[in-house]
Amino acid sequence: MRRVAEAGIPLVSQADRARLEERHLAPSLAGLELLPETGNVLDIGSGGGFPAIPLALLTPHLTWTLVESNSRKAAFLTRVSRETELDQRVTVVCSRVEDLIHSEVGRFDCITARAVTELPLLMKWCRPLMNIDCVLLFWKGREWRQEAWPEELGLKLLTELNLADGSRLIKLFIEK
Repeated sequence: MRRVAEAGIPLVSQADRARLEERHLAPSLAGLELLPETGNVLDIGSGGGFPAIPLALLTPHLTWTLVESNSRKAAFLTRVSRETELDQRVTVVCSRVEDLIHSEVGRFDCITARAVTELPLLMKWCRPLMNIDCVLLFWKGREWRQEAWPEELGLKLLTELNLADGSRLIKLFIEK
């Protein structure tokens, strides 16, 4: 939390700096029980490290790839990963997620994204990066269904949690 507040670059809004635990940490930690027990996780649009860094700290059984297109934020994430000794399990990639599709980054068992984009575009980016049985954890606004219904995108909604900040955490799976 201190690293985010003192980063020297805008990782969260000015208004949220005084409420990091309430607005960023607590919603991030809500995803802990929804993560897979093994495998590799891709976090799209990692920004200030939420939800990826807190979750990575608590999941030594998972490897993480954090994708952030802003080079200053990616450098911050790399530094925090090194300082917290996560760098053996956390890789930071400075890229747009759509550019990863044709790279050798691989496929993932879980993909997370917090406040990135609308569900149809997010799924367009995710599909080529998903292993079979990949689960998706997305932190969305309370009106997320206005973006698309999961069934319209070939998805099954497994879990929807109402978070204290008014947002939702949804766990999705590709319908077979």
